[in-house]
Amino acid sequence: MKILIAAQYYRTGSTLIQRCLHACENTTIYGEMNGLLGVACSLSKMGTGHKQFATDEVKLKKRVNWVNKVDDDYSLCIPSEKLSGLAQTVVFYTLGIKPVPTENIGFKCISPSAEELDFAAKLGFKIIWVTRNIKDATNSYLSQPWNHGLDMLANAKRRSDTVTESFLEYLQDKDKIGAEVYKVDYTEIHEKIGGIIEAMGLSIEKEKLQAILANKVNSGY
Repeated sequence: MKILIAAQYYRTGSTLIQRCLHACENTTIYGEMNGLLGVACSLSKMGTGHKQFATDEVKLKKRVNWVNKVDDDYSLCIPSEKLSGLAQTVVFYTLGIKPVPTENIGFKCISPSAEELDFAAKLGFKIIWVTRNIKDATNSYLSQPWNHGLDMLANAKRRSDTVTESFLEYLQDKDKIGAEVYKVDYTEIHEKIGGIIEAMGLSIEKEKLQAILANKVNSGY
């Protein structure tokens, strides 16, 4: 199973959801891979297949974040051995290349665009769309010492604003894509995450989930 935790903005509670899912049996949920879907989507548009990617004919580059720059030779500049093992594993699995560490694998992405969610849905990802009131999310973001200013938040909002209710309905339409999309707001996480885990077919001990939600334990990631 492939899982994408897609956060509408920063500070939506997506890390708590990540911890809950990562603690499920036979499940690995990696941290933020912002831009990963954009890179994969660009490669797909260029007609790049899995074998090309696996043999380094297409290369990825990572600085502070994934860089979505395509050169004339359709490479992304830096040999893939420069990637961290974590990023490489997630990229390979996203494009359908194994091995993977567990039966269920996924990652978290902040403010993906509608195009990127569409791409993920067509790859078979089960998507958890996490929302929060923009004012509350902004205040929480700006209160963090690591915040990168309003420009970064505005860019995230611009991207996530393309994900409308009608678009999410389109993703779930069985006559179109038929993706599994689970919507949860920041204020509903404690109430709904157990049901989402069950609906996705994952398994976690009730006491363990309650402890994570109470912030008494870290799930290991």
